[in-house]
Amino acid sequence: MTKTTKWMLIPLLAIFGCGDGQVTDAAADGPLAPGAPALAAATSSNTFSGPFPPDPAVPYVPVAAPCLELGEPLHMSGTWAGWYRVTVTPQGRVHVTEQIDWSGVDLTLGDLTWIPGPGAFEPIVLNVPATADDLGEAAYVVRHQFNIRYVSQNGLPDLRVTHHVKQLLSPDMELIHNEFAFFSAVCIDGS
Repeated sequence: MTKTTKWMLIPLLAIFGCGDGQVTDAAADGPLAPGAPALAAATSSNTFSGPFPPDPAVPYVPVAAPCLELGEPLHMSGTWAGWYRVTVTPQGRVHVTEQIDWSGVDLTLGDLTWIPGPGAFEPIVLNVPATADDLGEAAYVVRHQFNIRYVSQNGLPDLRVTHHVKQLLSPDMELIHNEFAFFSAVCIDGS
């Protein structure tokens, strides 16, 4: 698995309680709930929070912002949180919806700081078929869409930070199709 693929899977690993993320406030009413009807979809949900980036050996995620002409990328770090919902159909298909709250993750470079504006959320969708035959080799579908305004705290331009992922993975988690745009920023009018 490549380093890029690992970054793509970080939110998904947080969903399933792996890595450094903490899972809190369980509200299970789904697959493990006793008495769930056999012919109905079962749903469970939970929340999570933890440091970003989740790997303590990585102090920040670089965010390219060439429009600022600072000579190096900005540093993205802080605390992220979110919720997820897992639905399992009677046929065994799994649909995961996750919403990550980035309001606790800032961009910095030295004394320069940008904070997330209102609506700093990223939706993530993961679809897993019941068997590999359901979607052929494209057994897993993953979609992220990150598009957040960061507000300058030092009189510099605000930034529109984007990142997107659309991937198909085989049953053994090998990439079949990969559209991956890492975090990057463009300057926008501060008004």
